[in-house]
Amino acid sequence: MNVHEHLKRYPNARPSTLLYLERRAEKTEQLRSELDAASDRRSRMLADSERETVLARLIRKLRRA
Repeated sequence: MNVHEHLKRYPNARPSTLLYLERRAEKTEQLRSELDAASDRRSRMLADSERETVLARLIRKLRRA
């Protein structure tokens, strides 16, 4: 629930509650963006390791020939 929804539901909400909700939303967004960035890095690392595996297989085939 964001601050606006909370104010609609509770028009006399305490300012400290609204501040808490705003900070929680900011922190959640920050953590989600960090998680997305980490996920992207992990995906790139897996793609790189897969390329290395394919390259290693090709090298082995060439050595056998």
